[in-house]
Amino acid sequence: MPLTPQQIRILKSPVTRARLPGNAGDFSYVDTLLRDTGPDCPRLPAVWEKIFPASDKPLQAWLAKTFATQPPAGPVTLAPVKSGANIVRRAMSVLQSYKKT
Repeated sequence: MPLTPQQIRILKSPVTRARLPGNAGDFSYVDTLLRDTGPDCPRLPAVWEKIFPASDKPLQAWLAKTFATQPPAGPVTLAPVKSGANIVRRAMSVLQSYKKT
C-alpha cells in the first residue's frame, strides 16, 4: 500500500530529519523516489519501515506526540470497488480469449 499523505508529510518534515540525522541517506532516497516516481511508489513503505521501525517504541511515541496522529502501523485496507456485472463479464471474456489462443 502506498504511504498516506500524513506519512509523506512526516518524511519531508525538517523536524523529523533533525531528530534522525543518522538516516540522512534514507531521507535522500525518499526525496529521490518522491521526485522520480511520486507518492505512489511501491518502495516507499519499505523505506518508512526502515526509518520508523515498529519495534522502536520511543520513536513511535515521539511520532505520536509530535505529529498528533500516529500513522497506520500496517497496510490500509480499502473499501471494495463496486463494479457492474458487465465489466466482470468483459474481463472474463478477455481472459478466456487468451486461454483459447
